[in-house]
Amino acid sequence: MAVIPALDTLLGDNRYDFSSLEASFNGVIFTGITEISYTQSLTPGIQRGASARKLGRTRGEYDATGSFTMYKEDYSQLIAALAAAGIGSLRGYGELPFVITAVYEEGGRIKVDKLKGARITNDEDSHSQGSDILVVSAELDLIEIERDGAKMVGESNIAGALIGAAGALLPI
Repeated sequence: MAVIPALDTLLGDNRYDFSSLEASFNGVIFTGITEISYTQSLTPGIQRGASARKLGRTRGEYDATGSFTMYKEDYSQLIAALAAAGIGSLRGYGELPFVITAVYEEGGRIKVDKLKGARITNDEDSHSQGSDILVVSAELDLIEIERDGAKMVGESNIAGALIGAAGALLPI
């Protein structure tokens, strides 16, 4: 039986947990993040014709979304920085793209996920009586997710290559 080398080296080592995460928004680290979630999909078009089974498929359409929750004070700092980058009132903080970098480090092992072209599409305050620290939840529309430098879909044309080269879109 073959042993997957990456798993073999982890035996007895700590695995990644939430405390392994360092999240930065355009290079600014926010330690007050309490939750982060991101997903991507590549949905192909299906060719069937007069057949019950697939005859072929297209490359598909790529989509990526995400969300995060952070302490209210940290969120206020984030949107203030985005608003300042929006050149006064010309663009609101929900119109400005930025990059979220999620670095996971445990026992010297590092994983880096980049959420590129992130835009806040929804934010929510939902508070109740009690001693819990107030948080804000935000939903994101993403251009692309890169996992340790790997992309779900490659560049297919000049426009895609230009978007991919944009990297960090706006400083905050």
